[in-house]
Amino acid sequence: MGKGYARLTVFLFLLGTLLPAQAWGLDVFIGPRIGTLGAGAEAGIEFTDFIKLRGVVQGFKWTIDDKKVSGIEYDFGMNSFTAGALLDIHPLGISPVGGSFRVSAGAFYNANNFSLEAKPTETVTIGGTDYTASDVDRLDADVDFNDIAPYVGIGWGTSPGLLPFSFTADMGVLYQGSPRVDLSSPRARDNAALAASIESEEDDMEDDLSSWKWYPVVMVGFAISF
Repeated sequence: MGKGYARLTVFLFLLGTLLPAQAWGLDVFIGPRIGTLGAGAEAGIEFTDFIKLRGVVQGFKWTIDDKKVSGIEYDFGMNSFTAGALLDIHPLGISPVGGSFRVSAGAFYNANNFSLEAKPTETVTIGGTDYTASDVDRLDADVDFNDIAPYVGIGWGTSPGLLPFSFTADMGVLYQGSPRVDLSSPRARDNAALAASIESEEDDMEDDLSSWKWYPVVMVGFAISF
């Protein structure tokens, strides 16, 4: 199933959770959001003035040319898709006086990944060994992370029952875990030394990309309460 269908499925599931909540007399809300995790939507339920539960789905794609990783220039692409649940605690409650400040924690299904491609035109160092451009031909790498990523953050949320429309914002961090790199070259199939160097280079790339284990989250949007 493609990511577009996955986003639709998750979003429809979020909508479905609102129906019984309304039947139970709970305040519910839904709205779009955009930021460092891409574009998407959230839907949620307010249980009390202090506690809310949100379901969130978002994603995006972007590319960067000539980004160096472990000393080699790659064309760099990111595919991002996350979907998960967040518990919001409003220590001041949700009111015109207390505002809508919240502390949030939860977990996401995390499909963030990178694709890297390099076509060297000069000698490159792979796993500590120098190779000419013709020795290598091309380097391709896939980088992925943990499937489940916990999240903590703060923000400002919706105020069901106070206003029909409200501003929302989140600031926090998603822990994706250490990157896993799968590097390959078509020439490595017939060159045992290059294959061994590529295996060593994978470790170097994982070290170079290690800062991506912590993904900064800044999201803004608005919500419709009903």
